Amino acid sequence: MKKLLIILILITTPHIAHGQPAAYYHNNDNLKFLISNIIDKRQSKASKELLLAADTNNIKELKKSIKNNAFINTRNINGETPLIIASYKGNHIIVKELIKNGADVNKKDSRFGITPLSIAGMNGHSTIAEELIIAGADVNTQNIYGSSPLRISTKNGKSEIVKILINNGAHVDIKADDKTTPLMTAFFGLYSNPFLTSEYEKIIKYLIAAGSDVNAVDAEGDSVLIWASGKAQSEINKELKTANPSIKEDSPYQAIPAITKIKAIKFLIESGANLNFQNKGLNALDWSYKYDYDLFTYLKSIR
Repeated sequence: MKKLLIILILITTPHIAHGQPAAYYHNNDNLKFLISNIIDKRQSKASKELLLAADTNNIKELKKSIKNNAFINTRNINGETPLIIASYKGNHIIVKELIKNGADVNKKDSRFGITPLSIAGMNGHSTIAEELIIAGADVNTQNIYGSSPLRISTKNGKSEIVKILINNGAHVDIKADDKTTPLMTAFFGLYSNPFLTSEYEKIIKYLIAAGSDVNAVDAEGDSVLIWASGKAQSEINKELKTANPSIKEDSPYQAIPAITKIKAIKFLIESGANLNFQNKGLNALDWSYKYDYDLFTYLKSIR
């Protein structure tokens, strides 16, 4: 049997055989190393094919690479696994096949700590999100910035995913590294993306209905209502300033009409948000005065 293996090695891997004395192959350890080397190279090729198949939604090639012993949790140069790639692309059939063959549903990418569930949520792939959760995906995992799948889905205005996550045990007040909650993130999204207004309005309602703390504070001590009354706009302006240095952080730039803000803030206050809460001498009224006079007028009228 050993002689047969040696012959096969000499035939199939001349680059390995070159320069080695015949006795080299009669050493069991050396023989095992050579066989392992051959297997690793074949697996490496199959793993590359697996990554490509996941990216291109090629189920035939995916099954072939798995049959050829590809590493099911291999990574590409960006540190992403085949399951992360398929979840990002929305390739449901590929996701199912990878899970069936043992793909780790909680394996994070090696750069940002993103999981397949977070990436599916970010892109609104609800069927894939449900598939991952059924397979055991952690709905409360956090990336290197402390962002959970719920926060990521909230920021991207994916109300259906938010609903799915909440129904499957996502912590509605899980805080990121800056101690902001998903509800604060929802107001940031509402004010920054006028094309997804209805999505963010749904998310705000889902979060509050699920028990989100309407008086939570972030790392700087600012409440949800302060975020809704002006801080969210301040954070948006900071991002805009990165692209356009001429924009001031206290600029009254608005992406959505004041009536939309008033509607959301009215719901927040009716849900128990403290209108009189202050941080560093500033309350919601003070913040609204800097960014939206119509909102300021409304808040002043209900005090």
